[in-house]
Amino acid sequence: MSMFRVALLTTSVVLMLPPSQAKADETVEMEYLGGTVKTIPSATFGMLNLKDINELRFQYGTSVYHLPYAQITETEVTDGDSNKGHWLVHNPFRKQYRALAISFRDPNGAENTLNFQVNSRIAEAAEAAITLRRNRAETASGDPDSFWGDKIWKTKRTLPLWEQQQKPAATALAVGAGGTK
Repeated sequence: MSMFRVALLTTSVVLMLPPSQAKADETVEMEYLGGTVKTIPSATFGMLNLKDINELRFQYGTSVYHLPYAQITETEVTDGDSNKGHWLVHNPFRKQYRALAISFRDPNGAENTLNFQVNSRIAEAAEAAITLRRNRAETASGDPDSFWGDKIWKTKRTLPLWEQQQKPAATALAVGAGGTK
């Protein structure tokens, strides 16, 4: 085959592949597999909406489940059922799925999970988007005057913080050496 035909065939195959949804749109189709949240029925299909910067939304049917990013503690993408069909031939045109697990704390402090099944092509992008928004929510909820270098460098602005940290250490040395307060 000539080089022109090889290039034409390769280009046509690449153009026929569907684009990634997560880059084009921040709404991802998923299936809720289950978890500790009982308001969402298991095996429910819906759309995970990542457009809002304050909360994650799972829209299923006519209902919407809201989860603030500040409550999310961990996200993890794992392979779906890896024990399925050891003898099956890999079909590149069949959709591959992965599991997205979202751990969070509710307002009462109880640990909860949401488990979703998502297309493997967009699973990592969805996890990265959730993690990015969670980190932004953590930094936004912190002290607006704080700076990561405050724990490292002594400045005129951080001098009271450094003095507060040194006082307990001095009393601990005095007590540990047999002295009294």
